[in-house]
Amino acid sequence: MKHNTIRSCVVLAIYLGLLVTLLQLPSVLGLWPWTETHGGKWEGIQVRELFKIHQEKIPLATDLHFVLWQKEPWIHINGWLAVISHFTDSTSAITTPDNHSVTVNAFFDQAGYVEYCTWVYVNASLWLTDQNTLRIEDINWTWNGQNLKAAPNHGWTVDDPVTDSQNPGSYFHTITITNDDPTGTFTITEFAFLVTMTWYPYLETIVFPAPLPDFTLGPEQSWTYNIPSVGLKAHVYFKYDIIWNGDKVLTAIADHPVPSGVGGVWIAVDKFGLLAPYVGLASTTAIGAVATVVYVRRAKRKEEKQ
Repeated sequence: MKHNTIRSCVVLAIYLGLLVTLLQLPSVLGLWPWTETHGGKWEGIQVRELFKIHQEKIPLATDLHFVLWQKEPWIHINGWLAVISHFTDSTSAITTPDNHSVTVNAFFDQAGYVEYCTWVYVNASLWLTDQNTLRIEDINWTWNGQNLKAAPNHGWTVDDPVTDSQNPGSYFHTITITNDDPTGTFTITEFAFLVTMTWYPYLETIVFPAPLPDFTLGPEQSWTYNIPSVGLKAHVYFKYDIIWNGDKVLTAIADHPVPSGVGGVWIAVDKFGLLAPYVGLASTTAIGAVATVVYVRRAKRKEEKQ
């Protein structure tokens, strides 16, 4: 009787574990909705950023809005693309007469919402006429017609490689991260970079070295760092998190392509690359299931002998 009770409890635990795994797999397998919006011509220097925005402002959000832009007056946006998770529909358009910014709106074509404590993925590209810069501003969630700020305005610039006067034959890129917000202060954590000749079509697959120390930016302040380069045609990949009002509201991985624009075409986020934690969970559950089967069989044989 005792063995039967134990077996029943163990089998129930296995079923519950498998159920939890199956309930979580659809989202990371890409079964959540995705929407794509684009425009213009995909010509020039492609600036890429894969960022995640944390919906931790309201119980339910029905819309997401943000603006992608660059500030140099001599540079223009030729084309753009944004792929956004969890939403079913989206629109985008150039919102300045000089082609400097694109407004993106994500929403549901039918009743739907993004729940509290959900990370929404945005895979964005701008094709520019010249040197790289990317800014993101006016990031808002919407519920019942009310906009709530999701993250502070911010952006980055990576300069073309220049000769390092202190190390003949070497080069460096100057990277600048700016708080474009007129009132908010935030902290950059987990900033790390990788300089390589390799083109990574999937930014989320890059393995970065140890991060630099955290730093805080007040309204309209900037942080600058000289990144050693491996030559005039290297890619500078970097990542960072934004801590705002004590919460991590945004994480990002970006790419500064070589000045000539050498690289590749846009490729969607690798949804299967997001599976690692769940594969581990499923593996653990499977191992537990096998161990339990062995245990149950042995207990049954022992019981029959008695």
